[in-house]
Amino acid sequence: NWVSQLSGWPAKDRSGSSFPGDHGMMLLIFAVYMWKYIGKDAFIKAMAVFIIFSLPRIMGGAHWFTDVFVGSVSFVLLVLSWILLTPLSDIFIGWLEKKLPLRWFVKKRE
Repeated sequence: NWVSQLSGWPAKDRSGSSFPGDHGMMLLIFAVYMWKYIGKDAFIKAMAVFIIFSLPRIMGGAHWFTDVFVGSVSFVLLVLSWILLTPLSDIFIGWLEKKLPLRWFVKKRE
């Protein structure tokens, strides 16, 4: 049963090539960056976001479980281990700090 056929609404409920899950990959990259730069508590919350936002893609039929949790995890572990364990990640964060105004991230003191 396809969501688009049951409801009549256009929905992405199937895909010919969905491996690895791109949404899951981006959410997992976000979670790992949270772990490195903010801490374990932020990582746990980000992992909850990863699971919550990945499940609708699986339930809707746009991805298989393996697309999100096997494909995304294997790709992210392979690539992010080289990025986060070398100075490349810190260089990227330093570049972002120069490009983004700091006033967006600092609370105003009254």
